[in-house]
Amino acid sequence: MEATASFDSRSSTRALIVLMVAIVAALLVGGTGGYVVRALTYSASIATTTQVHRPFVVEQAPYQVPSPSPLPQPIYDPKGYPVPY
Repeated sequence: MEATASFDSRSSTRALIVLMVAIVAALLVGGTGGYVVRALTYSASIATTTQVHRPFVVEQAPYQVPSPSPLPQPIYDPKGYPVPY
């Protein structure tokens, strides 16, 4: 009881208010600084951008089915008729 009686409630309220104001100020300054840095780096990246022209190349996808091989020529018997496989 002596500890709580010696601790002034006014000073604890003031300390809490000062702490809250400091946290809000830090968040505002940090957020504003972030926007400033972002704006500076964005404008710097626009100024140094060059266009690179690359030719249009069409390549086959690696997952496509290979083209079928041509059919073998039929084999003929001595009379000239094709032999079935």
